[in-house]
Amino acid sequence: MTKKGTRKRGRGKEREDERGPESAADQTLTIPSAESELFLLLDITAEPGEDGWQYCSLPVHSSLVSSLAERWPEAEKIYALSFRDAFRCLRQERDALCHYIFSKRNELIEFLKRPDCKQEFVSQWQREYNELSLNMRQQDFMKSELHHRVD
Repeated sequence: MTKKGTRKRGRGKEREDERGPESAADQTLTIPSAESELFLLLDITAEPGEDGWQYCSLPVHSSLVSSLAERWPEAEKIYALSFRDAFRCLRQERDALCHYIFSKRNELIEFLKRPDCKQEFVSQWQREYNELSLNMRQQDFMKSELHHRVD
């Protein structure tokens, strides 16, 4: 969609004939508001990969074509080797990570199996607490004393 006095690219001749010749200062280009309007604006009928799609309309020199044809196998070989190197590095990283996780897991298991003397302190506090009568446990000064013993 265009406003009066605007001109679409590629279709200027028929519009110019309808309105008459315009000066360069009067011509403005509108920005399309939707993708379909953009395709109409640029006269695109084929999508990339379909028949009729032009990838490039620039002239290509034969010397450039022959040079690319000579270098293409080597470029393809380097491309494949770089992917092989990258995948090998990923495998090595994964293997190193698996060994690291295994060793850390074993270290954690050994750490958890180590002897711990904290249970003796808990058992002693529990015995002292159980020796107190129920009436004593409910008094405020005794509660504060028990809290201090825990600390």
